[in-house]
Amino acid sequence: MIKIIYVLCFIIFLPGCIQQGITETPIQNDLTQEQLKLEFLYADGCEEFCLPALLIVKDMEDEIIEEQLIVKYINLTERHTNPEIMKIQEEYKDMNKIQGVPAYALHKNNETYFYTGYLEKSALIDWICQHYDIKPDICLN
Repeated sequence: MIKIIYVLCFIIFLPGCIQQGITETPIQNDLTQEQLKLEFLYADGCEEFCLPALLIVKDMEDEIIEEQLIVKYINLTERHTNPEIMKIQEEYKDMNKIQGVPAYALHKNNETYFYTGYLEKSALIDWICQHYDIKPDICLN
């Protein structure tokens, strides 16, 4: 059963493995120097991995103030009815940076960092915190 769900989670993009990456494509450049933007990508039908990850992101979002992190939730299941989501999916797919869901795109200045796969809360916070120049309180604990 786990293998079937795992395959379903990765069917949205090309099959692949968990990966990390960086691109210098200026996707998000309206952030302040102290601010990061996290796009959390998930899909309906990926409850075993995406639902726990979604709850972790929401919990983590409550601990970081908005002036330091902006979080955007992107349900890729809506790509057929929402042109903005379709554009995001195609852009990331063309860059070959996100291979499945759950996935994270972290924007800082003119750089975007990617992670595909499930992250526990502490691992997600550590991954985000390594990209801050001035660390928020949550990164100092």
